[in-house]
Amino acid sequence: MQNADDGVGRCPEAMSHEAVSKTQEQFDDLVAQAEACRRLAVRVEPYSPEEAEALLLRAKNLEVTALGLLKHLRRKHIRAA
Repeated sequence: MQNADDGVGRCPEAMSHEAVSKTQEQFDDLVAQAEACRRLAVRVEPYSPEEAEALLLRAKNLEVTALGLLKHLRRKHIRAA
């Protein structure tokens, strides 16, 4: 194997530390948004069940997106190892 600095032997799809940090921040943000939607839905539900349902659906979509991002992050991290 050649010198590690030349990139030979590394997976070309491996994520840099900066990319992993950014992806983790995106994941955390999506989870926080989903939690906020759920909290808001509880407050809105007595007044507007339709709006509460829409907020819960939005929360679920955010969580699905966050899980997809997490799977992507893990897949890239495993390739980098």
